[in-house]
Amino acid sequence: MLSFFDTSIVDMDGGAEDADEVDLAQVLTGVAKVYGWIIAPIFTLYVLLQLTGAGLFGRPRVDLCVSAGRTVAADTVAPPPLSLARGATASASRVVDVCTGSPSQWQSIENLGTKLTMGLFGVLALLFLLRFLRAAGENEAYSPQVPGKLRVLGWFLLIGGPVAGLLSGLSTAGLRTGLLPEAEFWSNLVDDWTAALPFWTVFTGFAALAFSRIIRTGVRMHEDLEGTI
Repeated sequence: MLSFFDTSIVDMDGGAEDADEVDLAQVLTGVAKVYGWIIAPIFTLYVLLQLTGAGLFGRPRVDLCVSAGRTVAADTVAPPPLSLARGATASASRVVDVCTGSPSQWQSIENLGTKLTMGLFGVLALLFLLRFLRAAGENEAYSPQVPGKLRVLGWFLLIGGPVAGLLSGLSTAGLRTGLLPEAEFWSNLVDDWTAALPFWTVFTGFAALAFSRIIRTGVRMHEDLEGTI
């Protein structure tokens, strides 16, 4: 009789722990879904506003501006005069901003690249996180799908973050060169890439890959244990 109650207590405790794990995974999945439903329409609206403001659907509503970067300091606007492209103007406060009210189609695209690249990367990262949380909530703890989804998330953060930062930096440097022909492209590109690079994605990506390897090892050990039993 005592052994029966002991076994029942152990089973109840184990079931409670499993229920807690499942509930936690489901809660995290629900939170990620809520964030996805909130962020997706906001990002879509932001993209439409940027497309409209950039002039892709007509005349631009605001001037297109970019920092002059290393080319010139604020106190050197005049004299000497800057060699600006046709239709471009310069304004100086603590930094020099080069602006134009009539950008070309390519300049409008480059301006969108400076504003939308990192936002798109963040939305995709959230989607990959949602895939991982959904796999963790719908499958068992030792399911092979869980480390696989986490590994994909890790590689996306590790590679996608620097690539997104590079694309944003290329857009900024290219836009600057188009409005300010004397701007140094490569030196400014390094500065723009460093400023746009989300360093947290590199560390988070490495951590996700490490944890996915640990979980995958646990899955293999669990499968070997089941095979011996």
